[in-house]
Amino acid sequence: MKNSIKKRIAGALALLLLTGSVALMAAGDSNDPLITRSYLEADYKAQLQSALQTKANNAFSGAYSRSAQLINFLTAVPSPRSFTDVLPSDWFYDAVNAAVMKKVTSGTGDNMFSPGQLITRGDFVTMLHRFAGSPSIKGKTPTTFSDVPLACYYDYAVKWASSEKIVSGISADKFDPGATVTREQIALILYKFQLYLGNSVTMKRSNEWNSFSDKADVSGWAETGVQWAVSEGVIRGADGKILPAKGATRAETVTLLHGFSKAFPTP
Repeated sequence: MKNSIKKRIAGALALLLLTGSVALMAAGDSNDPLITRSYLEADYKAQLQSALQTKANNAFSGAYSRSAQLINFLTAVPSPRSFTDVLPSDWFYDAVNAAVMKKVTSGTGDNMFSPGQLITRGDFVTMLHRFAGSPSIKGKTPTTFSDVPLACYYDYAVKWASSEKIVSGISADKFDPGATVTREQIALILYKFQLYLGNSVTMKRSNEWNSFSDKADVSGWAETGVQWAVSEGVIRGADGKILPAKGATRAETVTLLHGFSKAFPTP
């Protein structure tokens, strides 16, 4: 009898997470839970429901924990000015404020924003999805990557970005979401995002590319994106170098997106 009741409670909590007024928890990073959608498309909802029901026998504690996490978020939206590691004098202060207020990202816990923490591929695509206004994947055909678990915090964002041809994997079935996103990857993603927005990608200052001493280090597949990003000032060099393989920090990423929103129209 106790097991039967436990199963019913677990099932009810699982369905509550799927069919309530909020439907999907996602994050700019694994410690950054934010709600990105107010409903789930039927096909995506069915996938989540099936996955949850498969684990229903042992889901009680997990479902309760997720419900508590959701309640905590709804009752305590972070204030950008509360971060102990983000000061008004910091060069990234305004960008952090804008990112948090627009729910592009939040903190990493304990009143910290962790501006120096490197961004992963999964993190960046999740932030970009929110930056774009959390668009729907309904009616789209996303790529299914074997290393992107269903209902993980970056799952929906990766599906959106792949369905819109903004991102691709490192192979036919691998996205490598936990790898640090590089400057050349960011450049190419933003180039394709610009196309997604329907904006021009004509290079206004094409000669900028020739001024960098390490342009030969840019991967062939990323060259067009990097040339565009450099031309438009989306990505700036350091000491005359592009540093294409270098990672990006949280502070650099929100600053980049903040600058992009000023330079180009977004939804």
